[in-house]
Amino acid sequence: MKKPTFIDQAKHNRDCADIDTISALNQTIPEKITQAVNDRKPELTLSVDKNTLDILRMKESPAKDLFYAYMDELGIPESAIRLHSYSEMPPYSYCIILTIGM
Repeated sequence: MKKPTFIDQAKHNRDCADIDTISALNQTIPEKITQAVNDRKPELTLSVDKNTLDILRMKESPAKDLFYAYMDELGIPESAIRLHSYSEMPPYSYCIILTIGM
């Protein structure tokens, strides 16, 4: 087994930080989904920061996998999730839109 390099360690640290970010987001979602369903809204918009959106747009990321697996567990397939950034002019805005099955 090879000794981890600085790059390997940096990637591991980034993955851990990304997982913490997504885990914090995941904790807030069930309550917001419940409220949206109670309000009979077909979609739920979650405001997020740029870093969170960047994590979910990565080609490969354990944190991204965690998010989509959790959404699937909640009954929201990947096809019902849209990532948006509105950055034409300040203030910049980033969000995740979840289509909720009614």
